[in-house]
Amino acid sequence: MKSKSLVFLTLLILASTVAAKDPEFQRGILLSVDSSACNAPDNFPTAASQRKKARDFQCQEYILQGEHFIYRLRPVNEKHPTLMTTGEIAQFRVNKNRLIMITPESDSREREYEIVAATPRPDRPTPTQSASKE
Repeated sequence: MKSKSLVFLTLLILASTVAAKDPEFQRGILLSVDSSACNAPDNFPTAASQRKKARDFQCQEYILQGEHFIYRLRPVNEKHPTLMTTGEIAQFRVNKNRLIMITPESDSREREYEIVAATPRPDRPTPTQSASKE
């Protein structure tokens, strides 16, 4: 009896550690890439002669369509953003207000993006809506 419970406990711990190390990625498609006005970075000069440039600071903004939501994203690393092309397939996971994305078609590196907005897809029920209908 003890050996069966010990084996079961060991398998349970092993399964939980494997599941914790491999985060579940969702699939999505990059719908568009735009430049939008955003706040100047903290180290941007704000002298009177530089104020116009600070107002005109542009950020890349991506629209990513996931299974249940459409996300508006901005790269966290604004100094060295990676330009992605429209129509690229992406794998991503959401962690608080950040989105970690991998684009297998490019270089398969994880990149971090700030979620500016997330709206439910009008053609798909959100996970909470589909759970409440059952």
